[in-house]
Amino acid sequence: YAALADAATWPDTYARRHREYDAMKPFHFVNVAATENAYVRARDCPSGCVVMALEQWITLLGRHDPAPSADERRGYIYWIAHLVGDIHQPLHVAHPDGKGGNVTRLTFFDEGEQKSAHWLWDVGLIERRPVAGADGDYDAYARARWPIVAEQLLKAGVRLAAILDRALGMAGPR
Repeated sequence: YAALADAATWPDTYARRHREYDAMKPFHFVNVAATENAYVRARDCPSGCVVMALEQWITLLGRHDPAPSADERRGYIYWIAHLVGDIHQPLHVAHPDGKGGNVTRLTFFDEGEQKSAHWLWDVGLIERRPVAGADGDYDAYARARWPIVAEQLLKAGVRLAAILDRALGMAGPR
């Protein structure tokens, strides 16, 4: 991929077409009960979740003995970029009964079919972001949420850079 943003979508686009990645689906999110006010690993991630998967990919990327090949590193970076992006979008850290917004269906602009609320935050709001100075057809819901999306994308980018620097040893001694 020419851009990291394109590479970061690989785990979703590729995994949808290849059944061998079905086992990875639970590692894109973490559920925290609505009655809880904080994530607790033992309770919320007992058999794997996005937090555990992200830690594992970072460990593999930073491994020195044996050092990963260039192809392996590329794959690890794709997964890390994807999962860092996932945890910054609201429906990847959610309540178990909400199914990450996948059952809530809605119409978004002229997409022609109803989409999930999960899709709206993962793809729709980003692809249809407002253009400075143009009013266009960016409806009230999307316009009100764009600052949240932009802030979360910025946070994800900064955190991803720090993770990659640390994992690849560019941040100095650990």
